Amino acid sequence: MPYLVYLNKILLPVTPGEISIHAPGKNETFELIDGSEVNILRAPGLEEITFDFLLPQTRYPFAVYQRNQFRTAEYYIKKLTELRAKKTPFQFILSRAVFVSDEQKGRINTSFSTNIKVAIEDLQQKESADDGFDIVMSIVLKAHPDYGTKTFKIQNDVATPEEPDRPVEPDLVVLPNQRRTYTVKSGDSLWAICSTQLGNGGLCWDVARKNNIAEPNHISVGQVIDLTGF
Repeated sequence: MPYLVYLNKILLPVTPGEISIHAPGKNETFELIDGSEVNILRAPGLEEITFDFLLPQTRYPFAVYQRNQFRTAEYYIKKLTELRAKKTPFQFILSRAVFVSDEQKGRINTSFSTNIKVAIEDLQQKESADDGFDIVMSIVLKAHPDYGTKTFKIQNDVATPEEPDRPVEPDLVVLPNQRRTYTVKSGDSLWAICSTQLGNGGLCWDVARKNNIAEPNHISVGQVIDLTGF
């Protein structure tokens, strides 16, 4: 069963003798109180593809080149190194061709391929006297599925509490007919009452006349002062 290997549309000149495609399991085993175990099934991890491949420095009859154009090992090493440096995912394509026999049609070529978007996880150059000037590379690829981020707009539906009404001063009473009164406390003076309640202490003479107070300095604790109209 012959097959061809492409890395980012680059055809490897010599097909690797062995390719391992492995998806590590993520299942977890837990021990229960009674000593028995349970296995929690998880989705498998990303596929890892591992293989060694030969990069000839001389054109061999068994090597295959795109457009029949010979390339040295440095060309392939440079391309793969650039891919890794750019952190760019690319397509790993393993194209297989299977010949089966048919009594009426003879040998039939049926093909199927493995096509995975990957990124280079590890890339090593191996030196061996047995390989002469040729170079053997070892590569580990990891699947790189497409993914993206979603933006969510968080809307606060919680109603903003209304600001509570300011409590009415216990000594300043607003009656339904809009009449304003103030109950005198210990230490109060008519000037101070007009200053804090009406914003103008000089109104004490007018307030005194309205409330029939002969002497503004003489007010009694508990006395109700009418502030309506000021």
